[in-house]
Amino acid sequence: MLNNSFNHRLQITGNIMLYLLPAIAVAGLAIPLAFGKNNLALLGSYLAVPMFFSPVIYLKFKNIKSQSISVNNIYFLLILIVFVLCLMVSLFLLKAFEVRPLIFFILLSIMSTSLLLEIMLFNLEKKTPVILIQLMALSLLIIWSANLKYYFFIGRTDPITHLWFIQNLIESHHVTSDIFGNYISFPLWHILCSNIYMISGVSVPVQKVMHFTNGLIFSFLVLAVYLISLKIFKDKVLSLLIPLFICLNPDFIIYGMSSIARSVISFFEIVIILLLLISENNIGKRILLLFFTFIVIIYHPVSIPFIFLIFLIIYGLDKFYHTNTKFITKNYLLYILITTLTYWIYNANYILETIVGNILSPDKLGIKTKGIFLMPTSELFNYLQFIPLIFFIIYGYLWSLKANRFNSLTKILFLFALLSITLTFPGPSLLISKLSNNFNLLRFGEYTFFFVSLAAAVGLFGLLSQTGVYGKIAVITAFSCMAFLSVTNDFTASDNPLVKRPFYTYYLSEGEVNSFNHICSTSEGYVFSDFIATKYLFYSKYSERSHILEANTDTKKFLKNIDSDIFLIRKNELEKRPLKLYSNNSDRFFRDPPWAGGANLDYYYNDSAIWESMKNHNKIYESNSTLVLY
Repeated sequence: MLNNSFNHRLQITGNIMLYLLPAIAVAGLAIPLAFGKNNLALLGSYLAVPMFFSPVIYLKFKNIKSQSISVNNIYFLLILIVFVLCLMVSLFLLKAFEVRPLIFFILLSIMSTSLLLEIMLFNLEKKTPVILIQLMALSLLIIWSANLKYYFFIGRTDPITHLWFIQNLIESHHVTSDIFGNYISFPLWHILCSNIYMISGVSVPVQKVMHFTNGLIFSFLVLAVYLISLKIFKDKVLSLLIPLFICLNPDFIIYGMSSIARSVISFFEIVIILLLLISENNIGKRILLLFFTFIVIIYHPVSIPFIFLIFLIIYGLDKFYHTNTKFITKNYLLYILITTLTYWIYNANYILETIVGNILSPDKLGIKTKGIFLMPTSELFNYLQFIPLIFFIIYGYLWSLKANRFNSLTKILFLFALLSITLTFPGPSLLISKLSNNFNLLRFGEYTFFFVSLAAAVGLFGLLSQTGVYGKIAVITAFSCMAFLSVTNDFTASDNPLVKRPFYTYYLSEGEVNSFNHICSTSEGYVFSDFIATKYLFYSKYSERSHILEANTDTKKFLKNIDSDIFLIRKNELEKRPLKLYSNNSDRFFRDPPWAGGANLDYYYNDSAIWESMKNHNKIYESNSTLVLY
């Protein structure tokens, strides 16, 4: 009775989605155009295209029965050789070139497509371990090719902060509030990295150990995803497709490269999901589940609200559709809620204060949302990888409704993946800067990439099973394009993207770091610099001398405090990218400029009139990467 009720309700939902999604796609383009917001219509097209065409193509193929695909095993060895050759050449390219070249990213897409062919075309008996090793190697190559190749991979600047904490732990062997600040509530990541560094005794920069450790953890995350998928589907093909999609997920790549405290939460979340699947009616495994949940709460307390909300939505869908999966229970949700609030109150009460403050704080157009309005074309190009991904997600959800191979739990998870598109991908939440800045909704993708990959893999599997030869070629081509765009967009490949956004290069060279330290060690006043250099110096022993470069937007000049202050310009970065500076619309110098959240920060390109004022200052230092003026 419950199963029939579930199928009936979900089928009604599917029928609604079948026509609602194309309607939303058309409205999402028509409404901005009607109000003259052509930039929003252009940017929204990456969502509208798959939302319109995926249901249309599903209707065309929905009555076609799935067909198994099988190819002679001799070709598996040939494809494996292609993968290994691409791996070897890519390692050579990383050594030979200063910056990852375009051919390197092409090789990554070939390796990804090779894995797709191995999974889909052959009998997987005795081949699964080989493919898993390839998947782990692919994930390590994507991650380590960025954060271990360059001297200091800074990502979205968070690694700068975490490196400072780790360095202080190595020197002092104590977690102190004057250094850690709010992070004193969750120093476990820094303790782990500092211990690995000291125990190993390696003579490499500390950040390399931090990045190496996180990359290794993320490679085992790929293996954990396979185990979860095998538990859910009991199908090796789908169970291998899902970690392949994980490896190419931009959020997986970004947080795998960043190596910050919350990066490891992705691994813990996967472990928790695995325990949720296997711990029913097993007291020992239930205790282990509660233990790992508690670890997440104390490891990174600000991550648990995102995970709680995901589980709450899945629980709500379970109840609404009467599936009674018991995947998420009310008691488990209460445990998370009570334990989290207790920990926050007694050991991290600043989180509650921050939440209240963000609710009450005014809405501002921050740096995260400006690019959407000012440069929609470059933003759109860097979202193109999401078109095939969202297409596969929608198709996977719709195809699962009629496929008997999927149980009630999987269909609920597919529906959640569909609903999570609104939070996982850049879209409506970005347009409302209060949501993107104050509540960090941009982080949601870190916690939903497993569910997104789950539905996308099923969508790809369904399309390859239902289409003919030309259809299969088209699907494989779409996957290859997705793989290529996933590793070449400006979010994951800021060193050499296909199309640049108004953004900074996500690494600092050794020459830049040495220049920063040398200049600060000899200066007496403020060292004015762009946002990246300022943040690096702030989280160093020269924090009192660091100051964001203030640009007067009226006079097109830079402001100083006293005559002994100096300007540090990252000239190499300025040749490639704009520098992010503080825009001051008055002649008054701010000792503590209000640029929290990036509301008053702007990018200044090398052709901006503001740089002309540099001619009025004397050069006192110059290296290959930096210029210092007095």
